Amino acid sequence: YLPEDPFQAEVQIKSLLGKGYILRQDAEEGFYLSRGLSGGMMVPTPIAALEKKLDMKPEGKVSVFITYQWAQKDIAIAVHKAFEAKGFLVIRDEDTLHNGVYIQEFMKVITHPKLDYVLPIISASYLKSKNCMYEVNQIMKRHHWETSLLPYVVNCDKEADARIYGGIVEYTRHWQEQRAKAEDLKEEGLRDRGLFENILRNIEPFTTAIT
Repeated sequence: YLPEDPFQAEVQIKSLLGKGYILRQDAEEGFYLSRGLSGGMMVPTPIAALEKKLDMKPEGKVSVFITYQWAQKDIAIAVHKAFEAKGFLVIRDEDTLHNGVYIQEFMKVITHPKLDYVLPIISASYLKSKNCMYEVNQIMKRHHWETSLLPYVVNCDKEADARIYGGIVEYTRHWQEQRAKAEDLKEEGLRDRGLFENILRNIEPFTTAIT
């Protein structure tokens, strides 16, 4: 028996199976085959469990997705606890991601129709992080994404973070440089080139929205 809560389920699965417990993912069915028990066993993926949790969200309960750069992990934990204490359904990537669950799969949650708000914890390092800006690209696919955005701008490095406001030229130059590096890699950089093109299209409207 596995609890419905995906975080409790993950702890229970790990205790049963030990490390390396994901053998295969079946994203379409929302299950993975775990190893360590006789014949393996099919259990819901954390992503499928989160989607179900959002599907079954009670009327009036507000959900929020927290996205952040790992240097701001302590801030993210504090924000998570504060929102949870107020009765929000909070989703934060560290609570869900583990071996075998990729960020592209996790991003399905960010466009879920019952996810109410996205709270990015913004710093200079966030706006220069490939993974964080990939998340920004997904955020901007949401219907009326600007109205569901709750930006939290931190001041970890006063000199760098002050440039978040009006620093579009700096960030554009950074991602232009990253795109140029990817182009030098030819086929190996093809995927990153597409990502960097999207970032360059989105960086100005996103920074405008958070200011």
